[in-house]
Amino acid sequence: MKPTKMIFRILCIALALALVATVTCGCDETKDTASQSSVASSSQTVSSIQEEPKYGETTVDYLNKTRILGRFIPTTGGKGLFLSWTNSGFEFTFEGTAAYLKMMTVAGASGSTLIGVFVDGEKTHSNCFGVDTNGLKTYPLIENLPEGKHTVKVLKLSEARYNTLVINQLGIMGKNIAPTHAKERIIEYLGDSITCGHGSGASPEKATVHELNTLEEDGSLTYCHLTSEHFNADERFVSYSGIGASFDADGTTLPMCDLYQYTAGVQQKSKDNDEKEKWLDSKYYTPADAVVINLGTNESDERVGSAANFERDYVKLLKSIRKINPKAAIICTQGTMGAGRAQNIQNAIATFQQQTGDKNVHFFLFSFTISASNGTMACEHPSAKAHAMMADELIAQMEQILGWK
Repeated sequence: MKPTKMIFRILCIALALALVATVTCGCDETKDTASQSSVASSSQTVSSIQEEPKYGETTVDYLNKTRILGRFIPTTGGKGLFLSWTNSGFEFTFEGTAAYLKMMTVAGASGSTLIGVFVDGEKTHSNCFGVDTNGLKTYPLIENLPEGKHTVKVLKLSEARYNTLVINQLGIMGKNIAPTHAKERIIEYLGDSITCGHGSGASPEKATVHELNTLEEDGSLTYCHLTSEHFNADERFVSYSGIGASFDADGTTLPMCDLYQYTAGVQQKSKDNDEKEKWLDSKYYTPADAVVINLGTNESDERVGSAANFERDYVKLLKSIRKINPKAAIICTQGTMGAGRAQNIQNAIATFQQQTGDKNVHFFLFSFTISASNGTMACEHPSAKAHAMMADELIAQMEQILGWK
């Protein structure tokens, strides 16, 4: 299914709405909840807000009152956020009992945006719900907390290809909104639908049914997020279903060798390349300590692109990654849905090392291929079980390569 074009004009309109529109009270959005303990989806209803909550404290100053997670574009004056990438979001502390967020989905004709709310360091979301395209609404992030200080993390769990989230006003029943502290490590993940977690929240019955449902695409169940949690690291995703290192299988966006350098090239793809903000030029840029690449699955067929072009553009991608992350270990992998470009990836690494002398680039192959018979397949993609297995293998590799524990 081809994505709706997320043209910049739509985002500008959404920005205007976010800054001037009043809250639409009441919400009856249906959500699918997925947890690491169960891959089965269950429909629930977000609690309705009959009246605007009587906030103890409100903020639209996200850049100073919260800690932003992942690559992002601030709205005018930094009083809101555009979030596209998987697991992008923000985190804050406060003293109180509840938190609410005014937001909307734009350019999301393929489905609602899945939001996950993590409270007080819990690994699984305390709340998980969809945000629709029908204008700004106030959604409860968390309610009925015990009095005291709490930490709240809000993540956009579904991917950039199908929707962008416009974040407006954050309100709490309490006081003292403040940002959390950055973690000592940052891991960046580049990939396609596998990295996005396509189908990771789907029920086992959907193992062989390739069905798009953004409410079943849960970035918190991915091997990437599980790896970040293991190493207590912050994370950034640059991932997009159908994308390749050299060629996008759908012909609708930039291949990763070109897309990676931009802060949010998916959001701004209607603009000429010289108008897009480069991540290295962003005032919010920070280099990663490790970069994990999982690309090539969409390019395993020679009809998609030649091996020579794939290797050429993979080298180009490695050079772009090294320019932006000068000290990061770069880990290149493939597998679980086929490994047709594994040798080409190793060839590209060898070429890159010969040209640059850079030896801090590594390759490994996931040891298994997903299957419906053993519960590792969901929507013809890795299930939550498979992602956990992938995380175990990636963690072992990173411990060996980086010496991390």
